Amino acid sequence: FGEILVDAKVLTQEQLDAAQDEQRKTPQQPIAAIIARKGWASEDVVAQAQAQEAGLEFVRLMEHPPDPEAVALLSDRLARIHTCIPLRTEGSRLMLAMANPLDLVAIEDIERTTNLTVDPVVATPSEITQAIAHFHGAE
Repeated sequence: FGEILVDAKVLTQEQLDAAQDEQRKTPQQPIAAIIARKGWASEDVVAQAQAQEAGLEFVRLMEHPPDPEAVALLSDRLARIHTCIPLRTEGSRLMLAMANPLDLVAIEDIERTTNLTVDPVVATPSEITQAIAHFHGAE
């Protein structure tokens, strides 16, 4: 993932190395969040690189707003814990916008809770947080 940002000249190799060092010290912190927090790349660019690396779609929630019926399938608590929001259902599948689409624990947790197969897509953490606040109220 970081190499995509280095190859695109969004990050320097030194910045990537520093982000990886920080992630080793705090493994619960995704490297994408570290890079965005340090201001080395915008949240948008980081999310798009994550999507590219994972071979997933990147969505802007302002352009593709969540279906309220899909949102209702997931509790406010789970949405906030995993920084994700359901976008829509299709049969036994749930399209889920995630800040970290590689979080298998989150995917399994949501599949167990909803009894649906999760199809992750990537959105920025701030857009997801705004959508959660819109549908569930401010924290």
